[in-house]
Amino acid sequence: MSRKGQSGTIMTWVIFLIVFTILFLGLSFAINSYVGGKAATPSSLKAEFIALRFANIPECFAKEQSGTVFSGIIDLAKFTDEQLLSCYKTADIGDIATFNFRLVLEKEGSSVTTDQYYKHDDFTLYQEVLVAKDDELLKDRLIIYVQEEEVRG
Repeated sequence: MSRKGQSGTIMTWVIFLIVFTILFLGLSFAINSYVGGKAATPSSLKAEFIALRFANIPECFAKEQSGTVFSGIIDLAKFTDEQLLSCYKTADIGDIATFNFRLVLEKEGSSVTTDQYYKHDDFTLYQEVLVAKDDELLKDRLIIYVQEEEVRG
């Protein structure tokens, strides 16, 4: 075989390897992004897990009496912006943006917001709760407006 024939064969193999490498990397990236998308946790689920604390722990709004915590019962006296700020911090942790919330008791009409909430809702969650008001328990619905990340302006 002549030198001219060998150089043509080598060029063919080089082009073949370049094309094969590009196809292999493209397929790898496509599979990785597909699997990553399937395994991603929706932000609404993350927000719902965070929002469970509002009516279920005494550091937030859950009624507490004689050391007993009543989950799902909101103590109206604790339903303040200051209490929300003490139970849920909105400051960024490193580069992770936090959720911001506006909580509204539907029948009661009371509302509280996190300190960096700006009249912008990405989605809404709902929780059926009882409200402790003047030694009475009233059925209500907690509407949780969620802002996915703080709006910087």
